[in-house]
This record gives sequence, structure tokens and C-alpha cells, in this order.
Amino acid sequence: MRIISGEFGGLRITIPKNLPIRPTTDMAKEGVFNTLNSLINFESTNTLDLFSGSGSLGFECYSRGSENITFVEKNKKCIKHLHSTIKSLNIHAEIILTDVFKYIRKTNNKFDLVFADPPYDFSEQDYLLLIKDVQKNILRNQESILVLEHFKKKTFNKIQGFMFLKNYGDCSFSFINQKSG
Repeated sequence: MRIISGEFGGLRITIPKNLPIRPTTDMAKEGVFNTLNSLINFESTNTLDLFSGSGSLGFECYSRGSENITFVEKNKKCIKHLHSTIKSLNIHAEIILTDVFKYIRKTNNKFDLVFADPPYDFSEQDYLLLIKDVQKNILRNQESILVLEHFKKKTFNKIQGFMFLKNYGDCSFSFINQKSG
């Protein structure tokens, strides 16, 4: 995993081979962050990385100036890796070991930027529930953004709050904001 830009730009972080993850490619991550650069100011952004796995997206945000990062992951091996990376970078971030849906429904925290990279075998119903719960409970305001990573054959353009889609190979990112009303 490579951090693309910012304070740690160019830094490679080794991901243990035994992590049950599918890391976001550097090309896709670079494309997503090029898009986000025109939409948000990282320095004033509270960021939530759901299904964080290696933490690639959250660490990229930190490198670009977002100092309030929360990782939510239920796999203990991933949690161990996140702790190790935070320690090696000498940064502060919150790591929560729990199921994403439990966290979303119980937290009072609001975020400006939310990344969600659920497993590709996530059901259509789970995706829709995730989007609804994030829009309702997690996004701070109308300018807040959910960046949902998913297999390219899935589409969420009919969801209220859908902004646009970016495709990178087999991977797609839907940008969604808080639904109005």
C-alpha cells in the first residue's frame, strides 16, 4: 500500500498477507482523491473509514491533513495492523473493533467524509441499508460525502443523494451525500 500524497506521500506500508482484505489499488485511490480534492478541505474534515481493512483510505486522508480519523473494523488481524501502522506513523486515530452496522446505529459522532468498502459479496439489501443508515445517522450535513466502493456491476444512481460514479477497472466508487428531507 502506498500513500499517494501529503505528509506521508510516497510512503509504502506493508500489508500482512494473512489479512482478509482486497486493498484499493493505488490507481483507484489516486483517482478518488483527485475527485475529493475539488469537493472537500481535508484539514477541516472528520473522516470515518468503515470496513477499514488496511486503513488505506483513512491513512491517505490523514496524510492530506485530516487529523480526525476513525477506523471501524471487526477483523482482529486488521485491527492489529491498524494499530501497528498508527504507531509506525506516530499519529493519532481512533480504532473501533465492532460490526459496522452496530457502530452506525449507536454512535452520536457525525462525519464530513465517510469511506465504506464492504466485502464484494455484500448483498444488495445490505448496501441499501448501509447507505440509508450512513445518510441518516453519520453524515454531518448536506456537504458531507459517503464514498462507497463496490463491484462495477452494482449501481446506486437511483439512490436519493447520489452524486456521481467513478470507475477503475472492476472497482467503482459511488459518491453519495445526505439525502434531503
